Amino acid sequence: MPTKNIIAAVLAAIILIGGVALVSARDDDNGDDVKERAALQGAKITLSEAIAAAEEKVAGGKVLETEFDIVNGTASFVVEIDKDGVQTVLVDAETGNVLKVVAGEWDDDDDDDDDDDD
Repeated sequence: MPTKNIIAAVLAAIILIGGVALVSARDDDNGDDVKERAALQGAKITLSEAIAAAEEKVAGGKVLETEFDIVNGTASFVVEIDKDGVQTVLVDAETGNVLKVVAGEWDDDDDDDDDDDD
């Protein structure tokens, strides 16, 4: 009987280690997900406040999608709004100020194309 318990414990440890390795492998090579999670936890405004700021800037639009990203070193809420096409609004997560509005969907993979390769 003790042998079965040892085998069960070893199998459980292998499964646990494999799960941790899988989660770690899903993170970006440069640790962006970890940085973004830490920045989001330290955000001074809520997602609702970021959406309100974006809707004020692009009045009459409908929010399509939101996400959190670090843009040029600034923790930002990214709010995509449909009004005359997609408008992407970047809202500073510390101040709630709108940083910029750009036409088109958000491309957050840090290269120069329009594909989100993450």
